[in-house]
Amino acid sequence: MTKSKTRVALDRDLAQCRDKYDRLRLSNASAPVSQLPPEILTSILLLLMQDWMSTWMRSYPSLDNHQSSNNTHPSSWMTYTHVYHRWREAALHCKTLWSSFVIQNGSSELVDTMISRSGEMPLRVHIQFWDDNAPRNVLSVLKELHRVEELVFSSGFNVNIFPPLKTLDLGDAPILRHLRMVKSSIWYPNLQVTYPVLGCLEELVFWDVPHDEFASLLRPTLTHLTLEFTTGDGSALALLLALRKLENLQFLKIAQQMNNRWRFSKVAQPVSHHARLGPETKWVHITLPHLRRMELYTDNRTTPWNTFLHHLSVPASARFSVRFTRQNPVALDVLAFFRNRVETFDCTQSHPGVDWPFTSFAIEPYRFVLWSVDSDSDNTSSRARFTSHQDSEKSSWYSHIHLEFAHLRISNAMLSAFRLSLSDVRELYYEWDPSENMEVVRAALDNMRHVETLCVPPESYVPDDLSVHIGVASPSDDTNPQHPPPSVHPYALFPALKTLIIIGLHSAPWTLHEWKKWWSKLIAALASRRDSGVVPRVEKLFLFLPPADKRHRFEVLPIATDVQEALGVVTEFVEVRGDSRHQGQVLRRVSEENGCPRGFVEFVDSKC
Repeated sequence: MTKSKTRVALDRDLAQCRDKYDRLRLSNASAPVSQLPPEILTSILLLLMQDWMSTWMRSYPSLDNHQSSNNTHPSSWMTYTHVYHRWREAALHCKTLWSSFVIQNGSSELVDTMISRSGEMPLRVHIQFWDDNAPRNVLSVLKELHRVEELVFSSGFNVNIFPPLKTLDLGDAPILRHLRMVKSSIWYPNLQVTYPVLGCLEELVFWDVPHDEFASLLRPTLTHLTLEFTTGDGSALALLLALRKLENLQFLKIAQQMNNRWRFSKVAQPVSHHARLGPETKWVHITLPHLRRMELYTDNRTTPWNTFLHHLSVPASARFSVRFTRQNPVALDVLAFFRNRVETFDCTQSHPGVDWPFTSFAIEPYRFVLWSVDSDSDNTSSRARFTSHQDSEKSSWYSHIHLEFAHLRISNAMLSAFRLSLSDVRELYYEWDPSENMEVVRAALDNMRHVETLCVPPESYVPDDLSVHIGVASPSDDTNPQHPPPSVHPYALFPALKTLIIIGLHSAPWTLHEWKKWWSKLIAALASRRDSGVVPRVEKLFLFLPPADKRHRFEVLPIATDVQEALGVVTEFVEVRGDSRHQGQVLRRVSEENGCPRGFVEFVDSKC
């Protein structure tokens, strides 16, 4: 038989085997649950275990040891292995099923059993907390580091609280890919006989990092790195130097705060003299050729991080998320440095200082949220680029700048930073504290001449903002030619307005009388736009009533709206309960028909 004929015969036999296998699998899959074959039972149990454990393994370290990752016990999935004796047999023969577990205050025999049943399969372990008087379960895991693939420490872990580390030589963890720790490395540099190579380490999450220790675990294989500092300015320089060997890094998150408001910082650490940077400090230029995303959060003085960023070279496609608090104006230099590569910029107690091509603008007390014109396109491309990082997947991908103010005082000087971009706003949400200077606020809103979609709460100033007014100047003085005659031209904010959305009725205890009075003023304002001949008629009016579970805050709900009255001033009127299944459909329609960025619609949804 020739080679070609032999190959044909083998292919035919393989095809017959595949067909037989497919028919057998189909038959097994349709059999009663008590007759499922072991391989299908095993697959079901594996999916169950992985779903149960995923939340625990993805959770970040926390010093709050008594706070579980979810509301279920990490071993609850095991109860399903006792339903039927064949299920039990299938489970015991699957070593992978027992390779993922969480250590809590409990029986050490359970950990020993899991390790024994897992055979030599790679381990995924979350050490949440343990009894430090009887740490046998933790020691059992540390002795198996040679086959640990993922390790999460939710508690501080060093020789001071775990003396066995002084005498235990941990050795290497050759297949460890994901490592998350708090406060200190389990490989205590001064005491370990053999320091680990960690040749497969891809992700490192290190919270509450000691200043002189964080670089000890950085490996060239890292692709994702998250570090939190509670030290001084020197952390920026130390990190920059440590990044020199991380050419494979794709995701970098840096968090630094200097007080006890941080989740993992009980007491702020004093800044040592060597942590302070002076003008003589020598910085070096570092290149991260594969970086896709960087997140920088700090409430320290931003000067060192500004210098850090200017000495960091990354691809043009890299995107940034930045949050500064308690900063000086140098934060504006950082924003200008990033320009169109910033996906999010969160700033507290600072004024914006650069222009941005925004089309959507949400304003409320203590907050500004802005969405850029390329929100949806960024969302698509960003997900394609960063699907390998779980945190990035859960993040909001629309571009925005978020500015918070401890004591918001609106002034022409502050708003002038937005003067150019305000004229391009197409979608707007705004809300003001009555104590603010409303004339200054309206002067800012007057710059938004192209707003087509407006979302507002039922505040007293809204009907007046939407009304068409006759502008009247000061009375003229015939004896003084410098005074012009009074103006009689109609005037209105938002001359391009097409869609009006009313939300937030749950924020104040409305009475029926108060609501009817406000609604009448709104109808009158919309009627003035309809009849003015100066601005177009508002086409669509959406009224989102509060959820039913908040009805106790009102004297009467649901409110019986006069539909005909509403349709007299707009072309289309939609009323929807805040907790109804139709809310999402209505908002999606607003997004599709009005072309609103997804970020703006999500913001509106959160306010309903």
